[in-house]
Amino acid sequence: MRRNLLYLMSFVFIAGLSNNLFAQWAQNKYAREDAKYARVLQAGESITVDGVEDPVWAKADSVIVGYGETDFLPSSGYNLGPGSGYPADDDSANAVVKFLYQAPYLYILMKSRDKSVGGWEWDKSDAVIMALKEKTGDHLFNQAWDKRIEHFYTRMYHWAFPDSFTTPPVGAQPLFMGNNGVAGGKDEWRTSAQKERWTAVTTVQGGTANDTLPDAGWITEHRINVDSLGFNLNRNGDVMPFSFAILDADRFLDSNSTNDGFSKTWWGCEWNENWFYSALFINPSVTTASPGGMIPPVDYVIPHLDAGDMVTVDGDLSDWNTDNALHFHMKYGDDAGFDMIRGTGGWSSGYQQVDVTGIQPPPSLPPVLDSAEVDYWVTFDDANLYVGAKVTDKIVTVPYHNGRKDGITFFMASRNYTDGNGILPARDLTVNIDSAGNAQAGNDLVGLADTGNVTYALMLGNGTTVNDPNDLDSGYTVELKIPFETLGYPSSLGDSVVFIGALVNDMDIFDDTLSNYFDKAFWFQQEHGQHGPGWNILGPAGAVGVKDDAVLIPNSIKLYDNYPNPFNPTTTIQYSITKSSNISLYIYDILGQTVAVMNNNSVPPGTAEFKFDGKGLSSGIYFYQLKITNLADSRVTSTQVKKMVLLK
Repeated sequence: MRRNLLYLMSFVFIAGLSNNLFAQWAQNKYAREDAKYARVLQAGESITVDGVEDPVWAKADSVIVGYGETDFLPSSGYNLGPGSGYPADDDSANAVVKFLYQAPYLYILMKSRDKSVGGWEWDKSDAVIMALKEKTGDHLFNQAWDKRIEHFYTRMYHWAFPDSFTTPPVGAQPLFMGNNGVAGGKDEWRTSAQKERWTAVTTVQGGTANDTLPDAGWITEHRINVDSLGFNLNRNGDVMPFSFAILDADRFLDSNSTNDGFSKTWWGCEWNENWFYSALFINPSVTTASPGGMIPPVDYVIPHLDAGDMVTVDGDLSDWNTDNALHFHMKYGDDAGFDMIRGTGGWSSGYQQVDVTGIQPPPSLPPVLDSAEVDYWVTFDDANLYVGAKVTDKIVTVPYHNGRKDGITFFMASRNYTDGNGILPARDLTVNIDSAGNAQAGNDLVGLADTGNVTYALMLGNGTTVNDPNDLDSGYTVELKIPFETLGYPSSLGDSVVFIGALVNDMDIFDDTLSNYFDKAFWFQQEHGQHGPGWNILGPAGAVGVKDDAVLIPNSIKLYDNYPNPFNPTTTIQYSITKSSNISLYIYDILGQTVAVMNNNSVPPGTAEFKFDGKGLSSGIYFYQLKITNLADSRVTSTQVKKMVLLK
């Protein structure tokens, strides 16, 4: 199996089996691995934050991570700490993490199998790093790491407060560290406002933290006031950037230093930066009563070229059918436009102005008179991804003395790992304008144009000259042709998932050097090393974007587990089909006899469900199966048989 699960003392955990082996492809392009629903609690349901797993947690969606096993695309993984060898006796970083929501709080349950719970110093302690983002009224980033809110829950007592902790505190709760608004150290040191924004309680299973005796594991419950971060989740729902990392330090407090170990595993981002985030979708209609298997929507669909269409890479976009391409627009200062970007792009996209004077301390930034603005279009054929960009720029400038340039960068993740940590490496395909007004390759495009058959072209717009602030330019256009093979895709295109981002750089120079400025606008990804791509899929011609009410067609027939299970007397049975069909649900008793049949006729492709009522049946084990009749050719397909329990 892709992920090997081991059950021990009611803990579900990961057994570390092999180092630095990561999934290259998604199992299902629609079943994105970088997002989960935080289901909404119903009336009468509640959570007490006490480190005990309440029954309602059984209804939550979860993520399972572990050293040697974490392989969620595009950026989850695992690694060893400094100087650590392979974790001994499978006692490595692992966790089951679940999410629920009840306004205004996000609830997070984490449970881990851990034989040595405790810590003392940096990289010699158990810890959890959770990274969230503030959702502010604008999309202006003064620094690349703006708007991040770190929740660092750690046992690094001596590292954090050396004067307060002179010996490892046996049985103590972890410290609350991170941003000042939520941190404070020991819980009793924190303000009431900090406690309202974030509280947590940990219980150690089978032992005590910071002693030398073996433990079984730990459970932590977190409550985070996400309304305080600017999200409006209860009324309309939202997409909340979120990632976590589990740090596991073992046996540092005993007298044998040769058996020390430090490992970590993460979902989304290894640290608390903007590099990668996963996402929590919170939708008022996705509740603890909703069926299992709910999948957040993909961010965008990139349409295939129409039959007979082709793109010639010469910088001229006149041969593009822009109605059959993924289109997105970016402009410095256009907060309303950035708000409309789907998924995680709604918080990771934005704009930035950078000081170019070199004066220390930097003077006040000058006003942006001609802001960065670009339209992108993306399409593909069976072998290549095509990118077109139209930059609107009234002052086109040759490279400035500090390397700032007018140009565009298109980011695309390679499907070949290079660093061995589970993060798909982004390739920065940059096209700048040189001093003669021609295309100049930058960053990864330099090598890929020479050896990877990536082609590019640039064309100046009507009336555009370079480096003359006194005339009025119109801008320029850029085209890229990126062979899928160059970035690790097979001829079949693998899972048909692409992780992309884009930006436009704008350098404007004036006679008064203090008026010079450099600004940028970006879509999903901000700069090299700041990776935040969306989950985008390659689709058929005409499949432009994804609307909020769109129904994605599954690529296989699937029968899901019923929910709830056990049930009394009703349960929901959800299924997915690829073609319009008549659907029959058969219910069998333990002897294999049919006890009920339900029918749904003329069901369109997509996901649908049955509501089964067992009020006329006795308590016991029952089985269910679908028989699907394709309306086009009358072919009948039977699904696998699944088990459910009626408990009255």
